[in-house]
Amino acid sequence: MSNLAIIYEDENGGCVLLRAVPSFLDSLDENWSDEEKLIHVADRDLKTGQRYEIVNLADLPERRFFHAWKYVAGESERESNELGAVFKAKYGQELSDSEKSEVETFLAAKAKERLEQVKAAEAAEAERLANQEVVPANPRED
Repeated sequence: MSNLAIIYEDENGGCVLLRAVPSFLDSLDENWSDEEKLIHVADRDLKTGQRYEIVNLADLPERRFFHAWKYVAGESERESNELGAVFKAKYGQELSDSEKSEVETFLAAKAKERLEQVKAAEAAEAERLANQEVVPANPRED
């Protein structure tokens, strides 16, 4: 993943190269591709509607003259989107009242799901113990 980055033009016309912290990328859904993880980073870190591209660092020119670079949109240019309410809450971003309600509903559903998992695990363990043969700890020999 370390060979991919986000590149975009800032409000002053400068070129910005954004590299994600590997530990943050590792914390994201393991089923997401490297590109999906960087799209999430762009949605989290860039203003909504900011145009950007995901680039391979090996494809970029020498960075010695980075400040002279100009961002030129390519055919793979994307636009950042607003994060969903749950991710906004996760990253401590401001939520509207409707987003707060959405997060509360999500958390309640997750809590209910987790409670059902715990109950199922307890029932399975009780079943296992009920079917276990009891052997005395110190059998006597006669």
